[in-house]
Amino acid sequence: EITESSLFDNLALAQSIVGSLKNQGVRLALDDFGTGYSSLAHLRALPFDRIKIDKSFVMSLIENPDSAAIVNAIVGLGESLNLPITAEGVETAQIEERLRALGCAKSQGWLYGRPMSVTSVRRLLAERRLLAQPQPSLERPAEAPVDIEPQRQAG
Repeated sequence: EITESSLFDNLALAQSIVGSLKNQGVRLALDDFGTGYSSLAHLRALPFDRIKIDKSFVMSLIENPDSAAIVNAIVGLGESLNLPITAEGVETAQIEERLRALGCAKSQGWLYGRPMSVTSVRRLLAERRLLAQPQPSLERPAEAPVDIEPQRQAG
């Protein structure tokens, strides 16, 4: 995730770094979309894989028609650019339902769980049997070659 505000300072440097990451197979999401300085320019200039709608729009989606219109527009923009959308800050089933109705299929927030440490995530995945377990190898590991010649140092 790269926040919009971090791109504003030096777009040329951001393009170089993002391009390098993409060449290494890293997938990138534009985080906090809609709160930065030139969101649309960043979408055109940098090769993002996903747009994440800022929680300030998502959390006020039900009571604020302007927030609903903005979320709807961002979802449509993502569809037009073939970029998946994730909504941040989903705390209630009502907000989740409204997002689905607007066409936003992915979301994250406290409705699904609180932030966790890496250790807690591993434990949770292991408990649910979702953590990949290393499979024992049937082949005997290759032995490392042994150097039987004594070491000689220049003297």
